[in-house]
Amino acid sequence: MNFTLKTKIRFSLSILIFILISIGISALFYIDKLTSESKLVLKDNFRSLEYTNAMHTHLGNLHSIILILQKEYLFSEIENYKNIFGNQSKNFDVFLEKSKNNITEKGEKELILKIKQQYQNYKKILEKILISNQSLDYTEVDNAINIYEKLVENISQLFELNGKAMQLKNEKLHKTGNNLDIFLKILGIFGVIMVLVVLIFLPNYIINPIKELTTKIKAIENKDYDQNIIIRTNDEVGTLAKAFNEMTNQLKVYEEINLLEILVEKKRTEAVINALDSGILFLDNKRNHLQANELAMNLVGLDKDMLHNHPTKIADKYDFINEFLTDVEMHKQQPNTLPIIAFEWKNKTHFFTKKIIDITYKHPFSQKEQKAGFALVLQNVTAFKELDEAKSNFLVTISHELKTPIASTKMSIQLLENQKIGVLNTEQTELVQHIKEDVERMQRMVSELLKISQWEAGQIKLNIGVVSVQKIVDYAYKTVENIAFQKNIIFEIKIEKNIPDVVADAEKTAWVLVNLLNNAIRYSPQHSNIDIDVWQEKNMVHFSVTDQGEGIKSDLKDKIFDKFFTTGNEKSFSTGLGLAIAKDFIEAQKGTIYLAQKYHEGTTFIFTLPQENA
Repeated sequence: MNFTLKTKIRFSLSILIFILISIGISALFYIDKLTSESKLVLKDNFRSLEYTNAMHTHLGNLHSIILILQKEYLFSEIENYKNIFGNQSKNFDVFLEKSKNNITEKGEKELILKIKQQYQNYKKILEKILISNQSLDYTEVDNAINIYEKLVENISQLFELNGKAMQLKNEKLHKTGNNLDIFLKILGIFGVIMVLVVLIFLPNYIINPIKELTTKIKAIENKDYDQNIIIRTNDEVGTLAKAFNEMTNQLKVYEEINLLEILVEKKRTEAVINALDSGILFLDNKRNHLQANELAMNLVGLDKDMLHNHPTKIADKYDFINEFLTDVEMHKQQPNTLPIIAFEWKNKTHFFTKKIIDITYKHPFSQKEQKAGFALVLQNVTAFKELDEAKSNFLVTISHELKTPIASTKMSIQLLENQKIGVLNTEQTELVQHIKEDVERMQRMVSELLKISQWEAGQIKLNIGVVSVQKIVDYAYKTVENIAFQKNIIFEIKIEKNIPDVVADAEKTAWVLVNLLNNAIRYSPQHSNIDIDVWQEKNMVHFSVTDQGEGIKSDLKDKIFDKFFTTGNEKSFSTGLGLAIAKDFIEAQKGTIYLAQKYHEGTTFIFTLPQENA
């Protein structure tokens, strides 16, 4: 007969429940029996002992009267003795009657009747003694003492009879308890054995097929589809095994059909990646495998067989791979674009930008973003580099060529302004002034273009040294003082006390501060203030220039340091190169420069430089 897994589990659990119920019923039966017997002992014999003890006490109190009278007969105390006799005699009768009504043992009734008869005789003698008011009859006293001794002896026999009975019942109760203990132990051992049998065989019967199924599923996850489960039962586990075997057979067929398509697609993808004009190196998320396209391998000098090794072993032989692993760690902390790098390839120097990209993909089932690894993209910018060099050369050439006609034009303007040659009318004077301003603007542009070209060509070098902050501020202030005076602009200079010196190029830093002050004067209204603040914070010295002009719109803040960018303000005669040069100078000295302001609240430029001994 074939049973389902549910039926087998129910049957096993039913056995366990039956064992527990059997143990419980047996325990309750014997416990109830022990309780009944113990109650019997307490109810009967213990009360008999209590009554016997009370009779002995009251009898002793009665006999004390005889002892006192025997020693010294006091006629004046007779009434008190009569009262004692009445109370104690009455109490003795009560407990004697209770003992008579609580007969539990064989021979107990005869003893009680005997005690009753003796007590009546003893009571009569004691009454006769108390009635006699003249003298004490010692013969009666002796009779009373003899009867008293017999009463005590019989009461003691009654006490002993009930004590022995209690002892026998206790022994019987103890024996019953031992029997219960043995029975419950046997039943408990049997129950434990049955439970162990069920606990050992039932879980194995259920879990072993599930373990085998789990192992097979993990093998399928590793693309091993040659898996089958052999289970000969016809329950739910057997049905699951059959379904699993059918699934693995279908997966094998599906794998064989799609393997060729996957290989073709892989080759196509590799061909596309290898055809790119960019070198690509890929590092998996666990940093255990390194891949690269043909261009990247040619640039680095990698052998294709080397890719089978662990990336750390490859990094030991190739400095570029070691730098790549370092760049990946830096990228995890703060993503950034890496600088341009040069490679000798095909007998020519080629330039490539380095950029780390996070590679992610969506899980086909959960659709959650999964991390695949990191890719280093080497983009060929050789053509742009050549164009940039050509542009720099052109700027240098045109700057030199323009310096001569500009100088000649300035000289001509000076001659026109000389009244010895001739006096100009108002319109001519204004025209000459406009020409002079345009020539000065062209001269500044040519000077800044030449400076940028020299900087990009590496012809301008930094002279880094320890420079006094006060010296830089004083130089810049004196340079622009006259220009500010013409617009009635007042400078407010605040330098933090005990400000440390900075490590910088004094000339380039002063040029940056002068440039910022010129811009502030240009955009500030008449009769306004310009603040120059210097303070130290986190091993850096901060220079701040704040004007009371209109300010710069927030959407232009990211472009303000770009070359040739201007705000379009009518007051501006800027070439759009000053801030770009200032940015290059400050960053080359390991500092930063940025705009910190709100529109319509003036303009604040701040740059930082490292302090001495930072």
